[in-house]
Amino acid sequence: MKAELLKVILAVVALPGAQVEGNVPILRAADRASAEKKADLIARILDAMVHDVGDGVFLIVRH
Repeated sequence: MKAELLKVILAVVALPGAQVEGNVPILRAADRASAEKKADLIARILDAMVHDVGDGVFLIVRH
């Protein structure tokens, strides 16, 4: 039987000043356009989705 994690946060992309911490990769972006581009690219690579949770924080999540 194969074990699989569902609904897991794979990474976070954050703008300067956003307070984020945790046990996932946290990438910083210079501005909102850069953050959106990084988040979209990482999500495509990891076969995941991007969620904008506000305050300059984007979660990359596998559902």
